[in-house]
Amino acid sequence: MLTRHFRNILYIKIRESRLIVKSLKTGKVAVDEPILAMEANGKTRVLAVGARARKLEGGNAAIIANGFSHTRSIIDDPRVAQKTLHYFVRHVHPHSPMRLRPLAVVHPLERVEGGLTQLEACTLRDLALRAGAKRACVWVGQELPDEEILANKYPTLSGELHFPLK
Repeated sequence: MLTRHFRNILYIKIRESRLIVKSLKTGKVAVDEPILAMEANGKTRVLAVGARARKLEGGNAAIIANGFSHTRSIIDDPRVAQKTLHYFVRHVHPHSPMRLRPLAVVHPLERVEGGLTQLEACTLRDLALRAGAKRACVWVGQELPDEEILANKYPTLSGELHFPLK
């Protein structure tokens, strides 16, 4: 697909303690804890993300949450995870009416033993779409070099690709 060469591709690597979003077009990277601080009054207004959110912990003005911290799955709270991911995506790919929405490769790096269920894969893909991606795939396997993602070549002998980007 020709537009693939002009569109930005985001490589999103998810761990409970670290979220990395990298723009393969610009090389810009956002790396931080996937921690979100929201107003304590029940509203969903975001106060801070990452290390800045951690500093608000213990105060009664904010609720601190990690949407990627669950004992059995990489996703705990999809609403919190989506707001966190949206912040990271906007950091590396600011919104503009003239800018094409990016493609995304979502790569969970923890709690994937035995592969992902279809529900988990759909949830991860949906997170990327709600965070601003035009299309998203989910990769489970070894970390990928930028060249493989840009060439749309995934080593399926050592991993599993859900919802391939066309």
